[in-house]
Amino acid sequence: MSEPVQIEVNKSHATIYLAAWCTMGVLALVLSIFGLTLLLPKTIVIGLLVTLVGLGLFASALDMSLVSKRTFLLKEPVLEFSEHGFLDRRICVKQIPWASVRWKACHKQTGAIQFEIDSEVDSAMQKHLSDKVTALWFKLLKLPRYTVSPSATGKSSLELEEIFSKFKPPMEEAAGPVEAEASEPASDLEPEAEPVAAAG
Repeated sequence: MSEPVQIEVNKSHATIYLAAWCTMGVLALVLSIFGLTLLLPKTIVIGLLVTLVGLGLFASALDMSLVSKRTFLLKEPVLEFSEHGFLDRRICVKQIPWASVRWKACHKQTGAIQFEIDSEVDSAMQKHLSDKVTALWFKLLKLPRYTVSPSATGKSSLELEEIFSKFKPPMEEAAGPVEAEASEPASDLEPEAEPVAAAG
């Protein structure tokens, strides 16, 4: 079994992400306020649309700002891997055993590691405001609902994929059974020998 791996928070990256999401939240709030100013008889539809979009973006940015703040304040490793399971302190409250994890690298779709867990260990995940929206989005993309992001780790998604692979194969490999021996045709078996008649 591979040696345990611990990844510390990259404070400079965490600072950038926190500032970016806070800025996004302020801009979304400004957009919502602008939408409210359009709630006039002639522009009420546009005003409602702009306000709802702004509020949606603000809720998402607020949620991500809180996650980024928790990441920035972490004093323990942000990611831990061992033979028993893995822990991402940004989204987990306790370690998730490998037996309950199914993961895959999604470099093009999300630039991160996506994973699914068994329902009996759902309590290991932190609850966020945007959980339902995020789960629906990933369901539409046909991706696992949880994300291990390389942000603030100092690692790339390729490096995270390599670390995950040391402890458990990804979904594609784990789900590809090879049954060559079981599929051997019966005709290849040696025929039973014909009984030899006794000499009279």
